[in-house]
Amino acid sequence: MNNKSSVRERRRMDSRQSGERALNQHTLSIRRILAPTDLTSAPSKVVDYAVAFARRFGAELILLHVYEAKGNADYSLNLVDDTIVDESRERAEDALRELCGEVSETYPHCDMCFRAGTPSEEVVFAARDFDADLIVVSTHHHHWFTTLIGKSDAERILRRTPCPVLVVQQDESQH
Repeated sequence: MNNKSSVRERRRMDSRQSGERALNQHTLSIRRILAPTDLTSAPSKVVDYAVAFARRFGAELILLHVYEAKGNADYSLNLVDDTIVDESRERAEDALRELCGEVSETYPHCDMCFRAGTPSEEVVFAARDFDADLIVVSTHHHHWFTTLIGKSDAERILRRTPCPVLVVQQDESQH
């Protein structure tokens, strides 16, 4: 019985050593991390995870916000108030600058990117433009029907991204 357990233990040790050799031969290199944020959840778990990964790999961290103009309009008069859209966009840019400043205090290799458009599309475009090695994105608890029809931005990003994606559950009550 001692003989069998020592053989199993040797096999486990050999397996672990060969796994470590494989990791050493194919070192995981993460140079640039993209962290999209909607700027609504403070403090953001996505940013916390992204900073932790950036520290671990010595990577550049890029905080991304995609501004999506919501129908700021008076439909009864067929008027779109551009000043409301512009003010909203400026507030979002200022919030991203502030967040980047806060993160830069603890992790100096942080930059920001502000884009306008459809969030899932712009995240994929930014990942390509910045040659990102990892995207850290949040997801919220969605109704089963939303998930079924594929309306989750995280899911859309996962399907089209050029790099790995870490999906962080933003809803604290799920843990």
